[in-house]
Amino acid sequence: MKKLLSLLTAVTLTTSGTSGVISCGSEVKTPKTDQQKADAIKAKIQNTSISIQGASIVADTNQSPTKTAIDAALKKANNTLTDDDLTKILYSGTLKPNTATDITATITVGSAGAKATKTLSITWNLTDQQKADAIKAKIQNTEINLIINATGQQKISDYKTNIKTELDQKLTTGEKNAYDIDFINPNQLLTSSLQDIKITIKVGPIGKSDANIKVKFNFKKIAKLGNSIIVNSILNTKTQSSNDIFVGTKYGGLYKSTDGISFNPVTITGLFGLVNTIQKVGKDASLRIYIGTTNGLWVSSDETGTSFSKVQGDPSTKNITTIQEIDNKIYVGTTSGFYFKNKNGSIFLPIDGMSTDDIKIIKKIDSKIYVGTNSNGLYVSNDATGTSFSKASSIIPNNLTITIIQKINSTIYVGTKSSLYYSNDNGVSFYEITGNLQSKNITTIQQIGSKIYVGTNSNGLYVSNDATGTSYADGLYYNFVS
Repeated sequence: MKKLLSLLTAVTLTTSGTSGVISCGSEVKTPKTDQQKADAIKAKIQNTSISIQGASIVADTNQSPTKTAIDAALKKANNTLTDDDLTKILYSGTLKPNTATDITATITVGSAGAKATKTLSITWNLTDQQKADAIKAKIQNTEINLIINATGQQKISDYKTNIKTELDQKLTTGEKNAYDIDFINPNQLLTSSLQDIKITIKVGPIGKSDANIKVKFNFKKIAKLGNSIIVNSILNTKTQSSNDIFVGTKYGGLYKSTDGISFNPVTITGLFGLVNTIQKVGKDASLRIYIGTTNGLWVSSDETGTSFSKVQGDPSTKNITTIQEIDNKIYVGTTSGFYFKNKNGSIFLPIDGMSTDDIKIIKKIDSKIYVGTNSNGLYVSNDATGTSFSKASSIIPNNLTITIIQKINSTIYVGTKSSLYYSNDNGVSFYEITGNLQSKNITTIQQIGSKIYVGTNSNGLYVSNDATGTSYADGLYYNFVS
């Protein structure tokens, strides 16, 4: 009884008004509202700055915040946050790699949706691999046009700096300084066609990502030679004693250059016809230069090409369109027939079945001789003798006018009056070359030393190397190059 009285006296009973509520001396806690709970979570993350490792987020420059990654970073930065607290937080904004980014954290508590918001400063630190993948996403399948010093054996790896400069245009400053490239096939040769180049993007010691870009050899116009230009032939003699270039011109006759930059006229007595084609036969001291004109065939007296005389007999009275030395024979195409003679022979003989054909081009590719005509398609040799030909309509349509056939490295070029085409599969399929060749009426394409020259009808001369650019204009500007 004494203990009971003691306990009773320890409690003070009071009443409040008429409610009869009994209040003990001990404090009674009032439950927090939903809003207070939301504000409490906000207080825990107040002034929080965090970094997220890139491995926790897929690399993308426009990545939305990943809740799992941010929750983990917040809990690590503030150990007072509970798992229940984190379930009440959602994030919005755009998370950018390697940059401090403001992200809005929205805290929602209770069925009534009491809310509190807080801005978090978050840095997303990409891994080297993610940086490489992000760069790949930006440059994958980029198309690059290169103007290069062509030697005929240009490896893609020789132009690493040029290609990286082009790719850098799609990247941020930080990305430009963060990566390097290697070529999966560094010895791959450049061609004038748009070709796939496989590269490896390298970032840091371990970040690597393979990508595909497209690179093409880009022709650059170097000489505007006047209006209504007709370019038919350019010849490089290249003997032991000289490396001369000859260019035939309409009305202006024949021009010669010893340096590939400046040209001077060659005086040929009795040459009144237009120069359609120029070709060399033989080599070194035995080399002779043949000139096909609208009034017959001319030949030089020696390898220097300083003196010429007219060839007598058929087909010397005809309009000569093309001349080719193939094996031990000389072939001559005219506007009315196709002729040949043995190199040491004295007379030209007609090819059966082609006496009325207007011959535009003669070319040996591998073991076959191709003959292109004006509006009558393509002929191909039937055997190794090179004296019997038949139609090759399965390769080129019969009604196509062919102006040039040229194989440079592994690419076959076919020029027509409507466009320039190329084939990388030995003539099985052809594709049109576009780019900055302003005229599609192609008249000639020649590889001379480190350059590829492309002649056109009405738009002058183009060359793949722009190093000697406008130097031709002074000598040939007002002439028709043929």
